[in-house]
Amino acid sequence: MKEERDYHIANKQENIKSKDAMKKDYDTVDKAQTFEITEKSGEHKDKVEKLNVALDHNREDLIRKYEDKYQRLKEELELRLKVEIHEIEERKN
Repeated sequence: MKEERDYHIANKQENIKSKDAMKKDYDTVDKAQTFEITEKSGEHKDKVEKLNVALDHNREDLIRKYEDKYQRLKEELELRLKVEIHEIEERKN
């Protein structure tokens, strides 16, 4: 009986030590993963900001490009209109 009790007490103490070691390992891994997630979140936030800046720049370029194109087409249509009016007046005369 005494041997069984000693074995049981030793086994129980070993299990407690093992459990404590596992808790420490878990806490260490948890802290490391939390830090990694925080770091990655910061990197992703920076990338998103850079992409937003790039997209804003591209949007401004496209707006400027299409406004120029619109202006050229408008001028061309006004010129065509004047030419057509002039031709109609010529035919009328």
